[in-house]
Amino acid sequence: FRDISRLPPAHRLTVSADTVQTHRYWHPPTEERIQYDKAQDYVDRFTDLLRTGVADRLPPNRAGILLSGGLDSGAVAAVAKEISNAVERKPKLYSYTVGYDPLVPGEDGTTARTLAAYLNIPNTYISLADTKFFDEGAHNRHHLPEPLDDPLSAALFKQFDTVARDVRVVLSGRSEEHTS
Repeated sequence: FRDISRLPPAHRLTVSADTVQTHRYWHPPTEERIQYDKAQDYVDRFTDLLRTGVADRLPPNRAGILLSGGLDSGAVAAVAKEISNAVERKPKLYSYTVGYDPLVPGEDGTTARTLAAYLNIPNTYISLADTKFFDEGAHNRHHLPEPLDDPLSAALFKQFDTVARDVRVVLSGRSEEHTS
């Protein structure tokens, strides 16, 4: 695999008998600095963008939310619930919290479950405490486009398996996501 390279984000690859070309098909929408008159305008614009982003990705039937207990995923969950409550056919929301309890206890799981209860979104806790390093059985159930060198990739597959029982769309507070 040493001769295989990734395309940069927002690029496409065109291959013909004579050439191999990459072309950037998207640029961020702002080239200049955003300047508002009032501090509240930044908050309002961010809120609008968050609401639009969640609404664009929220399917009409059901969706999952990877709820970590942090601000980002909590904001996504709150906005998804608000949107769900505002539409006639409310999509069913589920939430999933990943942790290593009891091996590595933490407050994130408690915070996530508290938020899920407050928003009235069912929460499933996915404990990865029993994940085995380089678990080949997990790799054999999932076909990925490239090899993994992550010794705990079985933990990711466990998340996929748990979430896939309920939903096909999962929202999170992360800017990048793994896909299977």
